[in-house]
Amino acid sequence: MNNLSIDDLLSSQENEALDFKQEYPSTNSDLIHDILNLANSITDSDRYLVFGVQDNKNICGIETDNKRKSIANIITILRSARLNKIPKISLKTICFQNHEIDILIIKNEDEKPYFLTEDYTSNGRPLRAGAIFSRVADTNTPVNSTTADHIVEKMFYERFGFKLTPKEKLFKYLHELQMWSYGYNENGNLYFFHERFPEFTIVAKDQDFSESYVEPWSINFPDKNSKRRDFFVKYNGTILDNLTLIWLDGTRGKRIQPYRVDIQKDDTYYLSYYYVENSLDHLVNKMIQKCYPDTGHQRRLEKLFPSFKSHEDAEKILNEDFAKELKEYTWYYFNKKDDDFIIIESGKEWKIFWKR
Repeated sequence: MNNLSIDDLLSSQENEALDFKQEYPSTNSDLIHDILNLANSITDSDRYLVFGVQDNKNICGIETDNKRKSIANIITILRSARLNKIPKISLKTICFQNHEIDILIIKNEDEKPYFLTEDYTSNGRPLRAGAIFSRVADTNTPVNSTTADHIVEKMFYERFGFKLTPKEKLFKYLHELQMWSYGYNENGNLYFFHERFPEFTIVAKDQDFSESYVEPWSINFPDKNSKRRDFFVKYNGTILDNLTLIWLDGTRGKRIQPYRVDIQKDDTYYLSYYYVENSLDHLVNKMIQKCYPDTGHQRRLEKLFPSFKSHEDAEKILNEDFAKELKEYTWYYFNKKDDDFIIIESGKEWKIFWKR
């Protein structure tokens, strides 16, 4: 539950991210009002609307509540309210002390403020279009009011990304694959830039394009010549990071250099390669393939380089895979007798036929 258990919630006091309710509201307007207050709160965590718990933490449950809602019911209610944008929500049911507790989880996103674009009324309880509600400490903005302007200012400050560091913005913009383009600067070097925010660039270092690169995966192509090119990741003139782009198959293919797992068995080292999901290398690699594709190599290279959630996951999964007789992932090793690299793929082994 987003790393929070029911014990964590019950040990906390009501605040900007947590609201306890004995039961579901009697009107849809009140439910919408509760959700908007939490969705618009200024806090760095997800938000929790907990049904079946009294303010004093007494567990009463909602198993007999005839107003109880499913996640489908709640989403339908929010759609009927004509919001400018519907918050991302999920609903979890927990069995605790012989009772059922519903926890509505509202994701923390930089889309605030959420508000109604049309007036809405349910059972005589009106909500006004344009009014912005927000939870401050343990108190909701009343339905006949709107939150203070300095809180609204913080919402837009967050929406426009002003609270993010340049590197945090870069990671956000790298998910916008359609917004990236490439070109060549005055020195003839390849670079990539975000079309709306061109101060973010990924630029080849000034160097001769002649540095050879040899890894087993990089020579497993008809043309075994591969080159490496180092790139700076920049915000205006500031270097945020750097990475390496490998040109393959006589420059017909390309990939950001992947990570590697080494496993020693007897006197032989076995190698497998991977990316970490949403790492800089992984995101830049996806961006480059989108705006500067090498379609002839796409499918094969995607198979060669699986992505994992973390380095720890990669180590664990690939080590487990290596122990299997029929390996699911691609492995390489150097056969001293044949003086060649061997690839293990789809349960088969064959030589790469590379000579130093």
